[in-house]
Amino acid sequence: MMACSVVWLGITAFGTFKDIEDTNRIRALVEQGQFTTISGCLDYFKPGYRHGSKTMVGNERWSVGGIEFDYGQGEVRRGYHLVEPRGGAIHRDSKVQVSYVPSQFYRRREIVKLAVAERGCPPAPVIDG
Repeated sequence: MMACSVVWLGITAFGTFKDIEDTNRIRALVEQGQFTTISGCLDYFKPGYRHGSKTMVGNERWSVGGIEFDYGQGEVRRGYHLVEPRGGAIHRDSKVQVSYVPSQFYRRREIVKLAVAERGCPPAPVIDG
């Protein structure tokens, strides 16, 4: 039992260290202005679940310029992650300007700046899954 505790402690310590390292890297990139910005109408949209889920199936997903973004209710994230049913800014007909940096540890894009024009575009198709 003690061996399992030591292994568990090692795994959680490693994950915590990598999370802090990733956060510091993202912060440094933003402070240096080294982020990517794209703008336009949404290619598609999938609203997130109001109450989240234990899997990624409840995540909100959308794409602009072929770049996909996804995030879920209740996630602890460094960037924007408020889903539409909880008052999020992104809707099917939104025109967006989004700045992001890649999270190497989590392999996702962290939204660090977001500007939204409501009803700025024709409604994007809603996708499943």
